[in-house]
Amino acid sequence: MPISFRFLFLMHSKAKFVATHAWRVLPNGGLLPNEVWWRRHRVILALLGANAAAIAGLGIVNGYGIAHSVAESSLIALVAPRRK
Repeated sequence: MPISFRFLFLMHSKAKFVATHAWRVLPNGGLLPNEVWWRRHRVILALLGANAAAIAGLGIVNGYGIAHSVAESSLIALVAPRRK
């Protein structure tokens, strides 16, 4: 069964609508204000610390031992920059 021209036109119109709407909701780039950047940075560092603690906890629960678990999670904690 051949695809009708009307079907192709409707699909093109819908795709164009979706692409246009997606383009409008995407950020346009540029720098964040300093206050916003630092707030996001603190949240990311907190998540990184929580991740390191969770890895250590899961390692201990899974029987890898305290020393091994802390050593593994400390590798993650080391990449987090220190506060000034």
